[in-house]
Amino acid sequence: MDKDQLAIEKYLDGQMTATERAAFTERLASDRQLAEAVDAERASRQLIKIGGRQKLREQLAQLDQQLEAQTVPMQRTTWHRPLLVAASVLLLLSIAWWLWPTSAVEPTQLFADYYETYRGPVQLRGDNSSLTTPWTQACKYYEEQNYAAAAAAFEQALGGGAAPDNQIQFYLGQSLLAQKPPRSTAAIQAFQQVRQSQNDFQAPALWYQSLAALQLGQTEQAKTLLETLQTESDYQKEAVQAVLALLD
Repeated sequence: MDKDQLAIEKYLDGQMTATERAAFTERLASDRQLAEAVDAERASRQLIKIGGRQKLREQLAQLDQQLEAQTVPMQRTTWHRPLLVAASVLLLLSIAWWLWPTSAVEPTQLFADYYETYRGPVQLRGDNSSLTTPWTQACKYYEEQNYAAAAAAFEQALGGGAAPDNQIQFYLGQSLLAQKPPRSTAAIQAFQQVRQSQNDFQAPALWYQSLAALQLGQTEQAKTLLETLQTESDYQKEAVQAVLALLD
């Protein structure tokens, strides 16, 4: 197992120190391949969990059929009736224990499990790149994780021409969603604006809009958005499949 895979597992298992987690998060922001590997590992874990529960359902159904097949007239089976009762109780307990996490999945928990801030914007380079503008200031705040200040600066940058408005709207949505507590309703509006035209941020905006809907408890809206993303793009493909499976 390579070092990156070990680091990914420690990251997802919550076994990193604060220093290790900060360094790893910084890598995620700049290493797209590593970020995709983390998404794939997280999604595979969810799919394994779902697959295991489905397999258990099938095994329990088979056991139930076997118990029914073994039931014969009362006078011939009095001695093993308690065993059948005990087996039925264990069956019900097994079903409850395994299926409860699936049926009780909370959309807000899915948001917490899958939401990660998007990597920081690449500032425009050139003769004027060092000037302090709302755009450059917003990028600086975003990198510093000062998301409230970043959101205000991104709003000021709209229409200024320092970057395309769809990019600014996308990072405005990111800055709103990253706040504590998340400003999910406003973030959804920003991501919706991004999706109004063809651009490189359409698919990411759709993914984060669905997460914002989950944070608000809007399960059906989130499912619709995820199904749209699944149809239109391969962005976050494994994660989309896993979340949709958990929402079914």
